[in-house]
Amino acid sequence: VVCLLSPGNLLLSLLLLAGVMDEKMSATSALGSCAEACQHAFMPFAEETLAVLTEMCHYWHEDVRAAAYDSLQKLLLATHMAFPGISSNNGISSGSTPNGVGSHMPVVLSQQARAMADAVLPLLLSPVDDDVSKSAVAAAAAALAKVLKTLGQGAVKPAHLEAAAMMAHAVILGKALCQEVEDDDDEDDADDELAEEDEELLGAAADMLPALATAMGPDAYVAVFLELHAEPLLQRLKPQQQPGMRAIAAGAAAEVVEVLGQRVAPVVSAALPLLLREMLTEVSMPGCTACSCQLAC
Repeated sequence: VVCLLSPGNLLLSLLLLAGVMDEKMSATSALGSCAEACQHAFMPFAEETLAVLTEMCHYWHEDVRAAAYDSLQKLLLATHMAFPGISSNNGISSGSTPNGVGSHMPVVLSQQARAMADAVLPLLLSPVDDDVSKSAVAAAAAALAKVLKTLGQGAVKPAHLEAAAMMAHAVILGKALCQEVEDDDDEDDADDELAEEDEELLGAAADMLPALATAMGPDAYVAVFLELHAEPLLQRLKPQQQPGMRAIAAGAAAEVVEVLGQRVAPVVSAALPLLLREMLTEVSMPGCTACSCQLAC
């Protein structure tokens, strides 16, 4: 790490000076990988890396921005592991087992991790309103889901959780900026690529729902789900949606039902007919089947 990141050496210099997009993307990804692998040993370079990744979030090419979003979550989680916080109920280090899985104990971030979270989370939340690339926004949503799930309940500020819930709402509803930008290319291969991007983006937003349940706690998230996410998710299950989109929505519904259980009873009557209909189609979806069974129970 010292060899690669010291002033005048490879990675940071490559990011700052490289004129070739592929090199910038590779170097941006490499910074995140170094942080993820080295954790505490990487921390002397964390501040400078954060500054460089922040700059790459505004780079003109979407692949570089996507790499920056992914590397930002790796930098944040590396900081959390290098400087573990405390599970507030018992004083156990929250970094010893990522996100305190299974404990449901609120996590208090360390000072270093809190400062990094305050810098990184706005950068992951803002693309829904200002990035026109679906693949880049999908990368930001996926990075955010990983952060929420890994840090665990109580670690993320309520304002950031609220913004994350609104981000998922906008994407599932189809109202993110990148979803409203018209594409001028009508070629068939371009249409196929756009369909793949649509599915990637919806899938990333769908992954945010169980992550939000983890970060908020099921009792707190259920009100958010019923207000912001349930209806848009049901719309994605309608017959006029493409099969791939319906499959993603069904999978998301299954994960949410698994976490929230009987708390989702208010939407059962609306969701069950749509899920049962999908079970009768030519291609049965495992997520749809699982969700239907859980709702029926």
